[in-house]
Amino acid sequence: MKRIFIISVILALFGFVSCQKNEADAIIGSWKATSILMNMGGMEMEMDISKSGVQIDVLFKADGTGAITGSAEGEAISTDFEYRVDDGMLSLTAEKETITAPITINGKKMSLMVDGDIIEQSGTQVTINFTRN
Repeated sequence: MKRIFIISVILALFGFVSCQKNEADAIIGSWKATSILMNMGGMEMEMDISKSGVQIDVLFKADGTGAITGSAEGEAISTDFEYRVDDGMLSLTAEKETITAPITINGKKMSLMVDGDIIEQSGTQVTINFTRN
């Protein structure tokens, strides 16, 4: 019985490590922002991006570069960036500024948790949800 438990733990650890290695590969591809969830001191508000007139598409390439494209308030958005994914954290550098934030990837769904300052909502926790294109 003890031997089965030890083997189970070892297999679980190998599974965890392999998931961590694949995390960087899992992000590769094209993603579309679908919703933003804001938590302001315990009060949550979710916004469907498609109904707000905002479109955000993000492309992560295998070489550690990518691009953000889309539109907001009638203006085009286009920014190139470099990125790295390590231990559930995404570090993205664009226009000489680096943002590091927790990221979760589950199949065709991705969530990125950022501080509200990034969208001019200081003191707010923001989760941006994406769907793989």
